[in-house]
Amino acid sequence: MAAPETPVQVSSLPLPPIQYINLYTDENVRRGRAPRPPPPIHDSYSMFGNVFNADDTIIRPLEAQGIKRLYPQHFDRRRELKKLNHSLLVNFLDLIDLLVQCPDSPRRAEK
Repeated sequence: MAAPETPVQVSSLPLPPIQYINLYTDENVRRGRAPRPPPPIHDSYSMFGNVFNADDTIIRPLEAQGIKRLYPQHFDRRRELKKLNHSLLVNFLDLIDLLVQCPDSPRRAEK
C-alpha cells in the first residue's frame, strides 16, 4: 500500500511578506528575474462586490452618493466653531447656575 500523499495547502490569501522579499533580492533585480509590477487598471474593476471605474474620483461629493448635505458647501468654519463654543459655554454656565440655585430641581435631568 502506498503512503498517503500530504495535502497541498491552498490559500486565497497572498504569500507571507518574506516570500515576496526573497523575490526582490539584489541579485534577482540585477539579473532581471524580479517580478514586474502589475499593469495599471484602465477600465472598471470589482472590489468588495462593488464595481468601480478607474476614472472615478476617489472621494465623491455627498450629493453624488445620495446623501443630503446638512451644511452649505462653502461656509466660514471659524465662525461656526465660535458659535458652537459659545453655545457649549452658555449651556454649561446654565447647568452650573441650576445646580447652585436648586440642586433637587427636575430641570437638572433635562440639562
